[in-house]
Amino acid sequence: MAYDRVKKRLAAGQIIVLDGATGTELQRRGAPMDPAAWCGPAMLHADRLLTEIHADYIEAGADVITANTFASSRLMLSGAGLAERTDEINRRAVAAALRARDAHERGAQVLVAGSLSHMMPMAERAANVDPRTAPSDSAVGHADRGRLQRAATNPGICGALIIIGLLTRLAAIPLIIIMIVAIVSTEVPVLLGHDFWLFHVQKLPRYGFWSMAHEARLDFVILLGSIYLLIEGAGKWSLAAIVDRHTVDALHVTKH
Repeated sequence: MAYDRVKKRLAAGQIIVLDGATGTELQRRGAPMDPAAWCGPAMLHADRLLTEIHADYIEAGADVITANTFASSRLMLSGAGLAERTDEINRRAVAAALRARDAHERGAQVLVAGSLSHMMPMAERAANVDPRTAPSDSAVGHADRGRLQRAATNPGICGALIIIGLLTRLAAIPLIIIMIVAIVSTEVPVLLGHDFWLFHVQKLPRYGFWSMAHEARLDFVILLGSIYLLIEGAGKWSLAAIVDRHTVDALHVTKH
């Protein structure tokens, strides 16, 4: 893996070549910049251009390319009215870097890094932080915790409910939707051997049905298992079944 390779080279005292600027290069090549969030929103209309920039850095010898996430925090994007698209913009930024890496002949040796910055909204027509937009430390902490919790618990809640056997059929529905989206977005391009709609094919030794089936084997297991649970529901040892039995026993005792 590229990460292990870079770690070994660093441990051996070798030189690792990083890429250059991404946001500045996007601006230099003509991508429109947002007055409030600079290069962050560029992912919504210039991700192809960003892939070209990453590819140029790899061609120039970069061992590490950096995703264009410097100005795509929720705080920065809020000023552009794009706070609710924070996850989408960051995912597109990472995808642009991965496309450039996967398409290059030495892509297996290139590491994709993220950029976590302290950047905050700037005062209009100035290069200084606008103090009116600076949040308090507690507000930043609350926002970060909320985002992490949303990211971690959405599919996790469904999985936990299925494990304990509570609201099993309801919990299976989001998992089915997630797996269908995952298969369409990542495995259909592998089946076809080329990009499909908005989704890009990953670099693999071969494409077609068997390659897709191999790559999607876990996805299909989860999808079919979720469909089964949607149809059959939880078993007799599930929490829901235990609660039902206790409820029936309590009603029986009350009658008598």
